[in-house]
Amino acid sequence: MKYKCMYKQKGINDTKYMNKKNMITKKTCFFKRLLQNLVTYKKKINKKKYKKKKKNKNSNHKIHFYRLFNP
Repeated sequence: MKYKCMYKQKGINDTKYMNKKNMITKKTCFFKRLLQNLVTYKKKINKKKYKKKKKNKNSNHKIHFYRLFNP
């Protein structure tokens, strides 16, 4: 039996799957989403860092300042 992931869809279907049988699957879905969020968050941070480095290419002082705070 495949249970729908409660955390993926926000809508009317959420209440249908609120029984004890699929609470475990819901929890796994929740943790999967947490992991996914972490991954996306890391990617966003990396993108930001890359953008910052690109911006501060011209002045040496700014690059040094950036490296001090984000080694």
